[in-house]
Parts: sequence; C-alpha cells; structure tokens
Amino acid sequence: MKKRIKKILLHIVLPLGCFLTPILFFLSFPPEASAADELSQKLLRFHVVANSDSQEDQAVKLQVKEKILSLLSPSLAYAETKEEAKEIISANMEAITKTAQNTLRENGFSYSATASLCWCDFPVKTYGDLTFPAGTYEALRIVLGEGAGKNWWCVMYPPLCFVDVSFGTVPDQSKAALSHLLTDDTYDSLNSRETSPVRFRFKLFSFLNRFFWPDS
Repeated sequence: MKKRIKKILLHIVLPLGCFLTPILFFLSFPPEASAADELSQKLLRFHVVANSDSQEDQAVKLQVKEKILSLLSPSLAYAETKEEAKEIISANMEAITKTAQNTLRENGFSYSATASLCWCDFPVKTYGDLTFPAGTYEALRIVLGEGAGKNWWCVMYPPLCFVDVSFGTVPDQSKAALSHLLTDDTYDSLNSRETSPVRFRFKLFSFLNRFFWPDS
C-alpha cells in the first residue's frame, strides 16, 4: 500500500516540480522596482512641508522654497555628484535654517522652521513630463511649524529645482543631466505614465500572463 502511494506521489510531484521550477526561476519583478532603487541612490530631493493647508501657510511655504533655492542655486550648479551636493547643503545648513526662519518672520509667522538631510518616503510624483516612482529618497527636508500641511518637492540633484516646468515639460538640458546620471532603462522609465502595481510576470511561459493579468 505504501509503495503504491509513493508511486502515485512521484507521478504527481515530479512532473509538477519540473513544471514549476523553470516558472519560479524565470519570475522577475517589473523594471519599476530596479528603477526606483537606482533613483533612490542617485537623486537628492528637496522637500518643504507647510505648517498647515491654510492659504497663508501654503503661500509662505512657497516663499521659503524660493528663498532657499536662491541661496543654494549658485553653489549646487557646480555639484558633479550627489555627494558633492550633500556636502554643499551640509556646509550651508545653518544659513538654510536661518533663511527659512527669516522668511517666516518677515511674513508675520511665529512658528519655527527646521532643516535636515534625511531619508524620506515619497509617493509617485510627476515633475513636468517626467514621473518619479514611489520610494525612499534622501532629501533636504524643511518642516515649517507643525508640518501638517501639503508639501512641495523637486529634485535638487541633478538640479531640476532651478528650471521652469510651467509648460509641462522638463528642459532638454535637465533631461540630459538625468540621462547621463542614470542607466538607459531607468531614465526611460521616467516618462510620464500611470504607475502600475508591482507584479510577478512569467518570462518563459509568457502566454500565462494574459490569464493572470488580462488588463496588461
């Protein structure tokens, strides 16, 4: 009886294992996953969080942003790596905080501002015609007051903060800087589009994808 059960199991398990092994071997994550990792390591972002969502707090948030960008722009223009950009920001951290504080006081606000270089979680963000995936990025983070309001963000290195994207596109010069910094696949993934959820996909048995994800 036991021998018969073993034979039955062998006839079931071995063929199933032979079928599943190559499937598991060729499973892969979509390119967005590796792109997010590379972007997280190579980009430095700028994040300003308002005290609240009141019209006044949101307006002064933008003034703080402009003042700090004016302060850092001349130096960051010469940064050739993310590390150099971080060194410039660290050397100017006291001036950054003072600039933010002075801007608040000049506009009649009594709450304070804090500045730091830290790792922050960002959702999917679109800048002009480029879309950056969600992930954890290193950023110069300015928190105004309670930090309970909507935030403003940009990419500080490479310096996309200092360009006008009011027409919905990022200038070619800025795109060239990104292209030089990133791999081709990662740069291509930034083209604006809806971000898809992470999915496992079959490479060897690609016809199975239509059964599991008919909308792809």
